[in-house]
Amino acid sequence: MNPRSIATALTATAAGALCVLVLTLWVAPSLVMAIEGLLGHGFDIEMRLRIHFGFAGWLVLLALLARLFVWPLREPGARLMAWALVVEVVILMAIWVLVRDAEFQGETSALTFFSAVVLLLCSIAALLNFRASRRGQQHRAAPLFWAVMTAAFLLACLDEYFTLHERVSHALAPFGQPIGLSEEILQDAVTLGYAVGAVAVVVLFRDFVRSELRRAALPMVLFVVAIGLYGAAVLNDTVDVVAERLWPHSDPAHLMNFLEEALEFTAGFFFLGAFTTRLLEEGGVSALGPQPGAPAPRWLRFSIFALAASTAVGTAVAVVTTPLSPILRWADGNVEVSVFADARAGLSEVDALFVHPRLGLLAGSGGGVLRFDDAGAATPWVAPGGELHCAEGFAVWKDGTVVADDSGAQVLRFDEQGGSPQSVGAGWVSPEAVAVGPLGRLHVADEGLRAVVRLDPGGPVVLASALDGLRLPEGMVFDDRGILYLTDEGARAIFRITPQGEVTRLAGTETGLQAPEGIAYRDGHLYVSDTQAVSIFRFDLEGRGGPVVSLAWRYRELGGLAFDDEGVLYLAVGSQYGPHNFIFRIRGLP
Repeated sequence: MNPRSIATALTATAAGALCVLVLTLWVAPSLVMAIEGLLGHGFDIEMRLRIHFGFAGWLVLLALLARLFVWPLREPGARLMAWALVVEVVILMAIWVLVRDAEFQGETSALTFFSAVVLLLCSIAALLNFRASRRGQQHRAAPLFWAVMTAAFLLACLDEYFTLHERVSHALAPFGQPIGLSEEILQDAVTLGYAVGAVAVVVLFRDFVRSELRRAALPMVLFVVAIGLYGAAVLNDTVDVVAERLWPHSDPAHLMNFLEEALEFTAGFFFLGAFTTRLLEEGGVSALGPQPGAPAPRWLRFSIFALAASTAVGTAVAVVTTPLSPILRWADGNVEVSVFADARAGLSEVDALFVHPRLGLLAGSGGGVLRFDDAGAATPWVAPGGELHCAEGFAVWKDGTVVADDSGAQVLRFDEQGGSPQSVGAGWVSPEAVAVGPLGRLHVADEGLRAVVRLDPGGPVVLASALDGLRLPEGMVFDDRGILYLTDEGARAIFRITPQGEVTRLAGTETGLQAPEGIAYRDGHLYVSDTQAVSIFRFDLEGRGGPVVSLAWRYRELGGLAFDDEGVLYLAVGSQYGPHNFIFRIRGLP
């Protein structure tokens, strides 16, 4: 296999992987929606990841079977590697489907056992190569290289199964704390050290690697690809904390952990393929599939084409039949959702909603505030371009309307005509919500401060802070008993704050919440919009509940909620991009 052929094979493989990725991102959301429509309920991010990756695995499996039986690979080593990848994909798909616990893809899941087995097989294959290198006429560094590989993969097997890197980082934690190194950082450092060691082996044995590329190119190509996959897994594990801070609303840590374990498992199979193909002889390849020029039996070719055709037809049906244009994906009961207002009414980056007792529905929009009548016609209440930058929350307080302005780092009070803005309080960073308690005191949730502050006559009082688990507080509402409820996108939870100042976590991801945004209260229940689940959740005051309405994916920027006197719920859907700015009117909620 010459270098040009290797480059062509790698390019074709990368192009095929890219096609699988694009097809999965395009088709899998439709599959998710079709399945949700059949089952009558929505999925959380974990289930969506299972379906996305499962569909990608199915496409890869079809491609591998086609290369084994329809267009057979020429080299025995390549066919052996294809069979190894078939086994890997089947194991991964089985874990994605069958393992039900929350850590199905983590370091304590069933995948850990299979990864440890593959790494042990790699160590055994390296040991066999070590014995063969001592008998044959090979490069002088070959015995040492295979001895290092034998020890390295035995250590990797033990680390995978017994989580040695976690034990080491835990033991080093007392020494790292005085200099500001947490146990998580030390764990990433140990993992990064493994990657540095792998690169060092390649550098130290570069002459041997070059000679092997000239003598037996395929094993060394697989070896280099495996190192690249493992390096990607380590990099993924190292930057997950950074990604979580950059994208706090999208749960990147979950997705990146998912990718990390899959990449490590795939790298193990590439290492195993590299070591075993090095041992493979031409005489023992008859069981690896038909030779080039000897096509597979007709029944087998027909079966593979039938699988591919059924996959294509099934995905096409899912894409065509999935309701992409209607608003609803599914709903609990006879819920009616209609467009109350859209961009034609002047909506732009709409977020906060508020039913004013005298003015009707108010909506923060494009640096101003719009006032709506019952027919959805809008008139400006606060014109853009003034002191207000971005309305995030409303409340009636002291004969005026208070507006939280996160972009302007201020809280403003307007008169009934939307004029005469006056600053309320000071020291705000990013106020997201305001609410008035039973004693007439104003409460402000500040995302930048990570706190809920009550404005008392004697001065501001912090009711809840990051010490209580707050990360990105968003919406607030009081119930009939004077208890305050707070949504937090960063913590992916709802918090309850009693009049006595007790802060507790009411509900979280165990109920399906992923990025709770707006919150409203009516008849003893809380209604919460979730911008990542693209759903509205309903909870009782003890935190029991779940989604009752899920919207189509195109409306994924869910914002504020507000009930009118007749029990009709209004939902804001805003976006900085394109015309996707709506206020939906929802009737018939349970």
